[in-house]
Amino acid sequence: MRTKWIIVTDICIIAVLLSPFARGAIRGTAHDLSASGGTDSCGFCHTPHNSLTGTPLWSHKLSNAVYNIYQSTSLTSNIGQPTGSSKLCLSCHDGTVALNATVAGSGPEGATIAPGAANLGTDLSDDHPVSFTYSVSLSSENMQIQSPVMLPQQLKLDRSNELQCTTCHDPHDNQYGNFLVMSNFRSEMCVSCHKLYGWATSSHSNSTASVFSSSDRYLQDSKYSTVADNGCSSCHKTHAAGGKERLLHFANSEDNCLNCHDGSVAS
Repeated sequence: MRTKWIIVTDICIIAVLLSPFARGAIRGTAHDLSASGGTDSCGFCHTPHNSLTGTPLWSHKLSNAVYNIYQSTSLTSNIGQPTGSSKLCLSCHDGTVALNATVAGSGPEGATIAPGAANLGTDLSDDHPVSFTYSVSLSSENMQIQSPVMLPQQLKLDRSNELQCTTCHDPHDNQYGNFLVMSNFRSEMCVSCHKLYGWATSSHSNSTASVFSSSDRYLQDSKYSTVADNGCSSCHKTHAAGGKERLLHFANSEDNCLNCHDGSVAS
């Protein structure tokens, strides 16, 4: 019975991936590579035939990179090399494989993903960890981690109950920007997993000060105007963090305070 359920689930996933809705949602986004590659918008990642086994009709060549993984003294989960859908995402986003490289390997390979925020490289120590089991026992061990049974329906774990790139990102829908699965206004997404003591009543969670005058370029370019609206993002970055441990904006801890507390945002 379970085997039949898995097969039906796979068919449903495939139907969504190949549906006009999925194609329409991708068109015009950063994931629509059809204009530059001479193929349809789905063909860079998916194929109806001869795909990689156990994947959503995946056709893109996988990376052989060994990644430098996030580490922290406060980390309670066991982080290993990327698995599942995260490995599929990294087949483009680690910058080592050409965008048009397929499993079939037909035709000359072109350019890799351009340098910038979307190119994570092979050093993932400055990125939010992925491919770890998000379990009730994890939330019991670390009381500041929300139980997986309490996660909103938008934040989906994979079949192995692992948190993957696709827990936070939907490659087929960019309505919230950065292909997020839900709005992160006032860190709605962050606090769905991170149940931090005292955050809701803290000054940073409620400050109406504008971040646009900060010396931090990341905050200057933010889509949200106030410290409260940026929430966790006022101090932390999920990707390409300067301070790798804790994923802070800057490597020098005091710089994460003085970019606002130099009088530009806070007195």
